[in-house]
Amino acid sequence: MKKTILVFIIGFISLMSFGQDYISFEYDDAGNRTNRYIHIASTKSAYVGDVETEVFNEILEELSFKMYPNPTKGLLTVEIENLTGETNASISIYDLQGRQIYNNSNAVASNAIDLSKQSPGTYIMILKAGDTIREWKIVKE
Repeated sequence: MKKTILVFIIGFISLMSFGQDYISFEYDDAGNRTNRYIHIASTKSAYVGDVETEVFNEILEELSFKMYPNPTKGLLTVEIENLTGETNASISIYDLQGRQIYNNSNAVASNAIDLSKQSPGTYIMILKAGDTIREWKIVKE
């Protein structure tokens, strides 16, 4: 009986730890905080066409970035919520050899990026909005 209760408690605690969101920080040698990473364990789903896909969402200060679907078959959507006219935003995508395959220096609140002509593989998307710079890996199927 005690073993059953102990196994149940350990299993419950393990399940609770998988669903947690957390924030981590990166510091330089002088002890100054250089980066803040927001790890979101649970994501929302969205319907793109007839296929349900995950929405990758990151909230930083007053801006919120969403990117979907990833992996993509060709059309990638990048949304920047709370983007004002005063904040300049740009989106760049690079292949793993460092070649720039896409650049939009005047990104708006909703951006559709066509990657259908690119070969399948992994790409790096860099989004700059004001002083915020974020990177994501994009998988093209």
